[in-house]
Amino acid sequence: MRPWTAQRWPAQPQGEKAPAWLLDTKRTPGTALVPEKEPEDVSAGPRHPVLCRRCAHVVSDAALKAEVDGKVTHARLNPAGVLFVFDCFGDAPGCTVHGAPTTEAAWFAGCAWQYAHCGRCGAHLGWRFSGAHSFFGLVSERVVEE
Repeated sequence: MRPWTAQRWPAQPQGEKAPAWLLDTKRTPGTALVPEKEPEDVSAGPRHPVLCRRCAHVVSDAALKAEVDGKVTHARLNPAGVLFVFDCFGDAPGCTVHGAPTTEAAWFAGCAWQYAHCGRCGAHLGWRFSGAHSFFGLVSERVVEE
């Protein structure tokens, strides 16, 4: 089996904050993630929110999609044989992250993963990957792009 690695990941400036419109002020304090990079076209262009399919909570923006391992959309099997198709995002401020980072059954070399849930209704939307690169994988059938 071919090892999965993240390639062509851009360097991220430190200390930048997510745009105010993307952060939900009803979140539990301390659960917001600081985005690594705000795309230049987010503030200037039209917004294309990515919503939780269950409750319509804004979890990210289409402008935050990120290429990992040469593509944005990935399909992976978990150890139980369940297929997940997901898109990669540089950040998902509307998600909360749960669990300790683990490399068990990791899909991307050098990256640990944690569960990513909707910050409003708690639905499992995907995973946060961290380590060599940090990004979110949001399951395509669990989110809606407007």
